[in-house]
Amino acid sequence: ITGRLISAKGIGYLVEAMPKVLRDYPAALFVFFGAGNCLPYQNRLREMGIADRNYLFMGYLKEAKDLIYFYRGSSVFVAPTLYENLPIRVLEAMACGVPVVASSICAIPEVIDHGVNGMLVHPGCVEELSESICVLLGDPALRKKIGDNARKTVLDKFSWNVNAAKTLNVYQQISNNNCKKLVSVN
Repeated sequence: ITGRLISAKGIGYLVEAMPKVLRDYPAALFVFFGAGNCLPYQNRLREMGIADRNYLFMGYLKEAKDLIYFYRGSSVFVAPTLYENLPIRVLEAMACGVPVVASSICAIPEVIDHGVNGMLVHPGCVEELSESICVLLGDPALRKKIGDNARKTVLDKFSWNVNAAKTLNVYQQISNNNCKKLVSVN
């Protein structure tokens, strides 16, 4: 997970999902990136008996190359957010070919097609969150397929070149429509 360590990012729900995931995958390592106070989450993990070897709080990463390194080294990226239109971190993970488990809120379902290029869960649903993570961890072929589809989605719909072409097209349409109106008024 990346992003500020605040409750709106849904970090607490991921923390609550960790015991179920670790029962099935005891070697799993959860890595949290972002500025903020990690102590409440660490305290909760200790209360639940989660070993320090199963999680890391890395703080804020300044360099894009560091983020890319960790995205590409991840089996699954989790964005259990409670409210965000379309988190850039979801697109970043998808661009790196990592399957994403994200909350089905705001514009996220417009990008993620459940089971095709990512997994969608109801916001705050710990059971769905842990289940989706376990499905992906347990099926390397599915994980690869979803990760490949995720990368293709970003390249086809969200790359700078694609968006620049779409923006240019809108400007051209507006310009053409305004020219026609000017001509018809005279």
